[in-house]
Amino acid sequence: MKKQFSLLLFLIASLFYACSNGQNTGYALLDASTFSEKMKSSTDLTLLDVRTPEEFTAGHLPNATNIDWNGDQFNAGTEKLDKSKPVFVYCMSGGRSHNAAQDLQKRGFKNVTELKGGILKWRAANLPEVAGNAPASAVAEMTKMDMDKLIIENKLIVFDFFAEWCGPCKKLKPELEALEAAHKGEIKIVRIDVDKNKTLARELQITEIPIIMIYKNKQILWTGTGYFPMKDIEANCGF
Repeated sequence: MKKQFSLLLFLIASLFYACSNGQNTGYALLDASTFSEKMKSSTDLTLLDVRTPEEFTAGHLPNATNIDWNGDQFNAGTEKLDKSKPVFVYCMSGGRSHNAAQDLQKRGFKNVTELKGGILKWRAANLPEVAGNAPASAVAEMTKMDMDKLIIENKLIVFDFFAEWCGPCKKLKPELEALEAAHKGEIKIVRIDVDKNKTLARELQITEIPIIMIYKNKQILWTGTGYFPMKDIEANCGF
């Protein structure tokens, strides 16, 4: 009896382990390198970019198909896919792809793999990407040299790494504007769109957004990820 009970516990533990690691569930959340290797070993797969068409045009993974998670045609577009074949999903940082992956599972897709951390992690791992064609009128990307120059020229400077589609980034913007207005002449705020500054984001290992970097007297003073109210940022600036 004791032996049978031990066997039962072993089976339950094995099932729990398999589920917690994305096995036998039809779903896996993989880091960039593992995601890339799994794609190479898979056949008849669909690589699904669930960002906006504008983001997709600016740069995407090779052989990806773009169906916007927040668009009106996500369900209609994905219903055309074979639910028995592998679907690999990614977005910019993981939020939209997670929601899309869950939705696909609920709708009967048998094999869904999500890129953990999105294309930001993919870029940080120096994996291949199809470069976008920026319009001729677009502002040139900021370089690390440009950023270093700003740090030298300003006693107190705050860099905000953001993206136009990012909810917390939109919420953070007025807090930074209020901070700049409250300390006019004492602080400089520089917002850097990671979609338009991919090289700099890769060099700085920006894999989540928003990220705030505060420099004072040429030295890094504080770094924070996510939304912060003005008073918290103000305090970390030393006001």
